[in-house]
Amino acid sequence: MRLVPGLAMFLAAPLLLAAQDAGGPLPGKANHPEALAFSESAQPQPETAPDQSDADPALAALMDRIEGALRMPAGAQPVAGYTRYYAWADKARTKVTGVLVTGGRAERKWIGFDDLPLSLAPGCAVVSLVFDAARGTIDEVYCNGG
Repeated sequence: MRLVPGLAMFLAAPLLLAAQDAGGPLPGKANHPEALAFSESAQPQPETAPDQSDADPALAALMDRIEGALRMPAGAQPVAGYTRYYAWADKARTKVTGVLVTGGRAERKWIGFDDLPLSLAPGCAVVSLVFDAARGTIDEVYCNGG
């Protein structure tokens, strides 16, 4: 259950922007004025997304459970070295998606799924996970860059 649709959009955005900046048509859209153009404002902004765990202590407790069950992949830093973003992965609230990113403040936030960062980086600079809330287990954990 990797973030394939979001990844496809993330990878396609630079191509679409390059076509638009060059004055050419967007791929598959000819010269239609209503063609979709991606902008920075369309990209997730996890840093500015409100932390839902501030208003719901149960979410903070759930983040504790996730981090207690988490075994980082080979090559990754300890979990405390990452900025950690968590969100419900499904409407039934049975699965949690986590995206851990280096290079920021080592903190954690519960945000909306659409606000999760879409990042690729070499090695384990970005780690993704899926947590099964009912079982209390990590279903997947992997480095996005390898």
